[in-house]
Amino acid sequence: MNKHESQAERLLKHFQSGRSITRLESFRELGITELSARINALEKQGYEIQRETITVKNRFGEDCRVKNYWMESAEGQSELFGIAAEVARPAHLNTL
Repeated sequence: MNKHESQAERLLKHFQSGRSITRLESFRELGITELSARINALEKQGYEIQRETITVKNRFGEDCRVKNYWMESAEGQSELFGIAAEVARPAHLNTL
């Protein structure tokens, strides 16, 4: 039987690689349509997910406000799926 990685596992690996994510990115990059549900599942497992509202341009050049999510650090948090890594806040968010 072929084991497929769950959406929560993909999202956790994404965070542990040091990257942040928005709802649109989660769909495009990870195939996750309900990002808030995956975030909630990780938080129930003990992970601390950071969030902030950022302004981005849509395809028409208009400003849009979206939520951006990331993990400060996986160190000291419970291990879910046996994946652990040190993660810092993405550098591009430090200038906002």
